[in-house]
Amino acid sequence: MSEGSFDSRGIIRISKIGNRLIDIPACFMRNGGKAVITGDALEPQDWSEFDGIGTEYCLEFQNTQDEIPAHAFEDDENLKAIIAPQVEKIGKFAFKRCFNLKLTSFRGARAIGKAAFHSCNKLIYIIFDNALSISSQAFMGCRLIERAFFPKTRYIGVMAFESCPKLKDIHIPCVKSERMLAYSGIISSEQLESIRIDDRNPRLADIKTFLEKRGLEHLLRSVKCEQEE
Repeated sequence: MSEGSFDSRGIIRISKIGNRLIDIPACFMRNGGKAVITGDALEPQDWSEFDGIGTEYCLEFQNTQDEIPAHAFEDDENLKAIIAPQVEKIGKFAFKRCFNLKLTSFRGARAIGKAAFHSCNKLIYIIFDNALSISSQAFMGCRLIERAFFPKTRYIGVMAFESCPKLKDIHIPCVKSERMLAYSGIISSEQLESIRIDDRNPRLADIKTFLEKRGLEHLLRSVKCEQEE
């Protein structure tokens, strides 16, 4: 899928239309630099366009869309939640500066693109059950994130968690290198309480040494790594 193109079917839940909550079967497309949503609105066969202006909404994909493309919802301040369990890849800048995004569900996502959630300041808990890689700046500037759960992640990019001052607990049992703890910005959080690593992680000794040299050995916690075949 080329950068900027986006065509997928799902459900849009709109929370502010006549003070009602309505569900609209919809098609989400990329048009003129922004996400345009066309769908069967209040009456059968009554097709309309919705650009989200002045309206809070969440998206729930029902099909087998495998990727959220680059820039898909960048600067969309009305998006509050997105549920896309079958998406495997989240493109670069896909949700950058979605300042009101509070809930994400990407259970199938295996790759998180560069700055995908940069400055999503309403995110508090993030869970990516199957993500293997987190690109640079992916969650940079997410100032309210407290807990992050990445049970299969091996690779974490530069500044992926930079400027996340409230990060307290991060679950990364399978991380491949102790250096990722430094250049990802994880250990720069002043409120950090725990870094959860698998006892069987082949880099555990190096991770322990790395933390000890910085007086941070108390942060290390033991968890089980979900091994990937």
